[in-house]
Amino acid sequence: MSVLTSGAFWAATAERAVSTAAQSAIGVLTAAQTNLAEIDWQAGLTIVGVATALSILKGIAAVNLGTPGPGIGSAEELTPKA
Repeated sequence: MSVLTSGAFWAATAERAVSTAAQSAIGVLTAAQTNLAEIDWQAGLTIVGVATALSILKGIAAVNLGTPGPGIGSAEELTPKA
């Protein structure tokens, strides 16, 4: 069975995507509120969306690198240990 068809892979990928979305949203909000950058809400949502999509694509692209998992050099094991 391919790692891409496992529920564990998609659960780990979704967790990383949510984390990336939260981190980028906090960065956008901080930059906007401290006047480091002039970012309206549409641009902010675009930035968050692109960062999230890139996180998912990175997980898919890195599936055959290192140990099985959604990250490059991921230490997480996606198959149960016997």
